[in-house]
Amino acid sequence: MSRPKHSSASNFAALLQEFFVERLMQQRAVSPQTIASYRDKAGAAGFAVSSVTDLTDEWQPILRERLAMYQALREEARSAGTPMGRDAFHQSYIRFVALIQQRKLGGARLVAEKPMPGSQ
Repeated sequence: MSRPKHSSASNFAALLQEFFVERLMQQRAVSPQTIASYRDKAGAAGFAVSSVTDLTDEWQPILRERLAMYQALREEARSAGTPMGRDAFHQSYIRFVALIQQRKLGGARLVAEKPMPGSQ
């Protein structure tokens, strides 16, 4: 993976996103249709896929609420004069939640089993 030179930890979010985009899209040849791609890969590996559930819509409100909680806790810490945590992590989490909200990133539950040899 080619890495641009970053001078501070505040660039962590960009590095993380770059890693996953490059790793998944180029090195692992994962298409933007990852749910279908994972189902196909599981089948090709000999697994019988019994269900695939897109969890993105379920995650959206949970992540929005968690982000609001984290931001309130950071503000309380700032007001009290105590450490607020890592800004790079906070910015990365904001970006993560935004990507989920925009459905540019999501998640799924894939349930599959591999038949025992000779059980078919």
